[in-house]
Amino acid sequence: MTVGVETSDDVTELTADSSLIYEQDKFSGQPRNPYADRSRNLWKTLSNWYEADLRENKHRIEAFHLVTNRVVPDCLARRLGGATDDRQVDSCIRELRVIAETLPQGARRYGSRILAADARSLESFVRRVKLYDAAAAEPNEEISTQITEALPIPSRINSSAVLKYLRGWIGSIARERWASGEQLWLTRADFLNELHAIVTRLESYRVLERAQRYFTINSEEREAARTKHFVHHLALVGCDDEDVDRAIDDYLRFCTEKTRLVHQGEVTVDDWVDREGRLKRRWSRIVRTERRISNSRNQEEVGRRILAETTDSGHKEPLASYDTREEYLTSGHYHRLADVDEVWWHPGHRGSSEE
Repeated sequence: MTVGVETSDDVTELTADSSLIYEQDKFSGQPRNPYADRSRNLWKTLSNWYEADLRENKHRIEAFHLVTNRVVPDCLARRLGGATDDRQVDSCIRELRVIAETLPQGARRYGSRILAADARSLESFVRRVKLYDAAAAEPNEEISTQITEALPIPSRINSSAVLKYLRGWIGSIARERWASGEQLWLTRADFLNELHAIVTRLESYRVLERAQRYFTINSEEREAARTKHFVHHLALVGCDDEDVDRAIDDYLRFCTEKTRLVHQGEVTVDDWVDREGRLKRRWSRIVRTERRISNSRNQEEVGRRILAETTDSGHKEPLASYDTREEYLTSGHYHRLADVDEVWWHPGHRGSSEE
């Protein structure tokens, strides 16, 4: 399927079987009928459609859609849109001819084309006119939901944001094409390519971890964590109580988030393993650098520098294919690794990584 905007009509659809659907859209902020019986809007549209139907020799025009955001009352347009059987079609043709005879000056030339039409072609034309107005439309939020549910959008992505970006993309590309004098035709492939690009972009914007303010850590949890092995590593380099408390809080936040993310399936076990490998390689580089430049500094001081550079430098290690925003997810992960002797701070210590 290919959709054209402001090409043969306001919207033109080229279907999979090479048929065309013409759509004329009338948006009005006023409570009036945009397709009134004697309006120029209606008669210009009908005349243009009829002429296009006669000219078209490459594609069959399958339907002509009158669309508006207003409720259309009982009138010619509504009767045209609802004419399905022979009696209704014949009645609409007679009504068309009667009204065309008495149109105001601005619409009279459009009516003359309908008056000149032969009965058979006019009958075929009338059967293909359909009306879609506010009376038949669903609320905007329901339409949006139907659209997003029909699109291949991952459940973890905000579908409303995807729809917003798609609308913006259509508007942007339309302005570019029209500014260069080109017609705007969008294929299904164009649409799906942009949809994929939007989803990928939103994936990169996503924040996996919760912000630090969402965690409440009580005194019992902190006291229990003081018996952990990573606290011993902090003591070896002479950390004060404030440093230890901050490390404990980051450790507890990290453990909570890791459990949540694993449970929700956001991140795989392999993703965590890969991240640990990157964190350990980074720590190893820091250790080698600090050892080279330590000179006469004592080992506790070197260890504190290794700790600070590793956990307090503002580094935020990515997780899976996502950037992370919260420092605790990196510093807490390091303390978790220190808890099992995969990393440490005192340069004289030998853990499982060096056995």
